[in-house]
Amino acid sequence: MRIGFYAPCNEHNRQAGPLLGIAYIASHLREQVGIEDIYLEVDPKRFIERKPDIIAISAFSEKYNQIVRDAAVFKQLYPDVPIILGGPHISALPHSLNPLIDIGVIGEGEKPMAAITQLVQAGELHPENLRTIQNLVFWNETGQTERTLFEDRIKDLDALPLPDRDMMRAWWPNLNHEVRFDGGIYTSRGCSFRCHFCMYSERANLIRYVSVERVMEDIVDILRRYPEQRRIIFYDDLFVTKKSRLKALADAIRSEGIHKRVSFGCMAKTSFFDEEFCQILKSMNMRVISWGFESGADRVLQYLKDRSSTAKKHQTAVDLCNRYGIHAGGYFIVGSSLETQEDLAKTYWFIRKNLPRMPLISVFPIIPLPGTALWTEAASRGLVDDSFSRWDDLGFLRLEPDSYIHLNEHYSLPELKTAYDQQFDPLMRWTTWIYQLVNEYQGQLEHYYPEVIEGIRSAFPAQSRLLEVHRGDRPVSFALEDDYQLTSLHWSELESLASDASFDGVVLTHSLEKFGLNSWQWEKIKALNCPIYLVVTNAGHLTNLMSLLQGKFPHPLEHLEQYQQNYRYTLHSLQAALAGPDLRVVRTGGHRLPADYSEPLRQLQQGLGSYLPMDTLLQEAETYSYSLLLEHARRPALR
Repeated sequence: MRIGFYAPCNEHNRQAGPLLGIAYIASHLREQVGIEDIYLEVDPKRFIERKPDIIAISAFSEKYNQIVRDAAVFKQLYPDVPIILGGPHISALPHSLNPLIDIGVIGEGEKPMAAITQLVQAGELHPENLRTIQNLVFWNETGQTERTLFEDRIKDLDALPLPDRDMMRAWWPNLNHEVRFDGGIYTSRGCSFRCHFCMYSERANLIRYVSVERVMEDIVDILRRYPEQRRIIFYDDLFVTKKSRLKALADAIRSEGIHKRVSFGCMAKTSFFDEEFCQILKSMNMRVISWGFESGADRVLQYLKDRSSTAKKHQTAVDLCNRYGIHAGGYFIVGSSLETQEDLAKTYWFIRKNLPRMPLISVFPIIPLPGTALWTEAASRGLVDDSFSRWDDLGFLRLEPDSYIHLNEHYSLPELKTAYDQQFDPLMRWTTWIYQLVNEYQGQLEHYYPEVIEGIRSAFPAQSRLLEVHRGDRPVSFALEDDYQLTSLHWSELESLASDASFDGVVLTHSLEKFGLNSWQWEKIKALNCPIYLVVTNAGHLTNLMSLLQGKFPHPLEHLEQYQQNYRYTLHSLQAALAGPDLRVVRTGGHRLPADYSEPLRQLQQGLGSYLPMDTLLQEAETYSYSLLLEHARRPALR
């Protein structure tokens, strides 16, 4: 028997989150029913060519009309093959089951799909047998839809087999090649909050957790299958909840050294987020946190989310992420019914204020999706009803007068569209560009930091007591933590350092550029009276030179506070500034970015070689940073 899963998707969204449920169902079918031939396709033509014995479809509401059109083709080609529909749409509106679709699965699909498959195998797929399976809607003997009892959700998630990640790939016709969906993981199911726009908002949906041991087993399985993977996304509706559980997971990840191999991304909520949460997430190498900010106006937040959500808490979350070197991604919703133009402006200015701290944002016009409290509100206003069938109009980013369901009572749809097109859309495009730069830059640093780490190891004996002062990058901390008694502080935390603190050495990784040599921070570091290892960005590096030549200074990356430099040095200027009776420079070194990053240098040489001393310039420009080992003049030499 062959089971085909069909899931029409947008080609721009290849994350596995919405489809990972299919991989769980596939594993469950293999374990419980013994089915091995299971596949996934997003292209209907390729799907039907594989001749399935069971057609299983997963769809959101915006794809429902497409699903019905495709089901008509499937039925014509395979009239005796049962078509089963799962996903958010049919779970929210079971009565909308189209006659071309035989069965709808409501909620979690593992148990119902196993039971249906067994009936198909036995040739017993009849209404009287379907009545014995919970969580279904189907067509009975009289041609009417009939629902079975809705069962409580799966309580013991550890009992489920790990998802079949090898099937999380599909041929994309518009791209003309196969795409593997981004690797991710669920550590829980459900969310205890009831946001107005969420498809689970009208019924209790308490969180159920996968055990930490099982989560670790899943992570290890991902890395075994895909050793090249460098990022894992936690797809939980809300990953940051129980602090004790999060701490246990972070400890497990660190004990296996996984935080040095991959970075992580997750969703969190600002209303109960604090610095301890941030510290835990950073310790496990959380690189990106996606926040459901929704709005910059408190009255809109309380309408969309709950009374504990405020713009002030949003700001605190952004500030904490910035301090700990975690990138904050923000989701926003505009156009809700009570939002005024003043509220809309507050959202815009919240984004503008935090653009240097948020390298990625998404702004969506509000959509009343089935299963949400917003859908109920729209129905009460006569904007939707049980006969509604314009499912294509529920797609995001559609603000056309003949399709968008405009809910706002304070400004018109043309006014919303103008604000979206002229104000919010440029912000999104700007942050997308910055995020691409960040990813490229961090990829370069992966090759660069090992040079820095070796320099530090050559300067200090193993197990020395080291203080690392950083700007938010943590690769150096992660690499040194096993070799040294390491205390790692963000440069803004130096004030918290005890006056009687004692170390064998201090390492400043790209943090001197933040506060400079004429600062209380530098005086406090010198007062520790131990060797100092400086790693400082070269002001004469290519990125700075090119920016100066183009009249763009600082470099675009410095829109992100983590990379902003208040003070800039070359090796010569830094050595001159350090000259004095207190410290002596005993060692210097230079570090470069990967070789392919120097290609623009050769272009620069061709263009300016006849005007400037390029040999000298290139030697300086290819050096990304300098390291200097300093010793106090009155202390004996370190080595």
